[in-house]
Amino acid sequence: MAYLDIVAVNEVGEEIDTLSEPVAPGKSRVSFDADPGLIFLRISNEQNSMYQAGISIPYSEEYKIQPPNKALLQNIASRTGGQVISNPEQAMRDIDYKSSESKSVQKWLVLIAMLLFFVDITLRRFGWRMLSRKWKRDRPEQLSTTNETNVAQILKRKKKR
Repeated sequence: MAYLDIVAVNEVGEEIDTLSEPVAPGKSRVSFDADPGLIFLRISNEQNSMYQAGISIPYSEEYKIQPPNKALLQNIASRTGGQVISNPEQAMRDIDYKSSESKSVQKWLVLIAMLLFFVDITLRRFGWRMLSRKWKRDRPEQLSTTNETNVAQILKRKKKR
């Protein structure tokens, strides 16, 4: 029985494990598990004779290129209100309508931020007293009683001295 050295390499250059079994005198069966693509085989015997071959493992049937089903395309186009295009230039046509327009909210956010910034500065500088003074000016009867009370308090303090 002759000794055979069988090496299988995929298209990336990685060696694939092979299983060799004798079938008949002078014949062997080699099996290996490989992904679809090209496989290169080198077979050598004990007399240093070498044979090289390549095989292609095909992809599954689902990747097979088939002609388009024009009847199905026409049926889908008629049901959805579309059209079947006949050349690639029609696919790159200008779109007549806009489904939505985007508007930037950036300007509004910057405006709100500026207003809040100035309100913050005003409140920090003058405080809530500024708002309460205006409210007191709108109610003169309360303001006059408060002033009288303040004047009366000042006079009392002077008399105690």
